[in-house]
Amino acid sequence: MTSSDQQLEDLMKAQALCEEYTHRLERNDLDRLMELFTKEAVVQSPIFDEQRAKDFYTYVLTQITGRSIRIKSIMVSPSNPTRASIHARYNRQVTGSLPQTIDLVNVFRLNPTLDRIEEVTIIYDTAKVRQDFDFPSFPTS
Repeated sequence: MTSSDQQLEDLMKAQALCEEYTHRLERNDLDRLMELFTKEAVVQSPIFDEQRAKDFYTYVLTQITGRSIRIKSIMVSPSNPTRASIHARYNRQVTGSLPQTIDLVNVFRLNPTLDRIEEVTIIYDTAKVRQDFDFPSFPTS
């Protein structure tokens, strides 16, 4: 395999992992979603700061319903395919709140084999949804 073939294969593998993440999140299936993460994976959230991925998604999948995600674009770094991002339109409803739609970007750090997520940084404007999470701190188990 030539280096350009390998680069293309790596880009496609990273893109497929990002797409699968979105599909599993949308289906609200914690076990299947967590299969995509390393055991040490973390999530950086604009509302909850840094959390272990399992803790973050356990909370998010129980508190948010009516989830639909429309991917606008997936970007994978051609020079470092372990770095990828998704720009998406995210419709959801937090328990006890009205439905909201937000535009967001998830920035991923993938493992070297491009088959697991090591870190997700979630970026979005929290102004119109901050009140949906009016808690003193992230609920811990």
